[in-house]
Amino acid sequence: MNKVYVLIFFAFTIQNMVGQTVISNGGDELSSSNAKISFTIGETLIGDFIKSNENISQGFHSNPIFLVSDIKNITKEITVEIYPNPTTAVLNVQCLDLKNNETLNLHILSPNGQVINTFQLAEPISMFDLTELAKGNYFIQIYKFTEIIFTSKLIKNE
Repeated sequence: MNKVYVLIFFAFTIQNMVGQTVISNGGDELSSSNAKISFTIGETLIGDFIKSNENISQGFHSNPIFLVSDIKNITKEITVEIYPNPTTAVLNVQCLDLKNNETLNLHILSPNGQVINTFQLAEPISMFDLTELAKGNYFIQIYKFTEIIFTSKLIKNE
């Protein structure tokens, strides 16, 4: 299954890199004593002209496309258990590797990466109330300072 996703992603990427064509239904050329510009509508980015505070781009900018084929737990330095998952109200986080006076941060993220809620882990076993969280799929990330040391998927049922 992963090979199919990789093949589709590769084919789509190559097509975008070499298969770009200009589809133009309009354009114009403007000039003055100081500058001249010509453009077409629907053209991919050709180039930029930057001079002090002025920036002119021809074409449009496009964000790269990413294809997620699998979600796996990422764990470093620490053993974490999250239960129950799926959950309806309370989430238990067990982190027995937590050292004395060590505090970790737990973030709950939406599927698009927006931080929904943040909690602190200061005890080996912590309970968090998720009754206000809407039904859906989320991600949990545990941070030690600014480094992500644990990532997992969370399912919230009503």
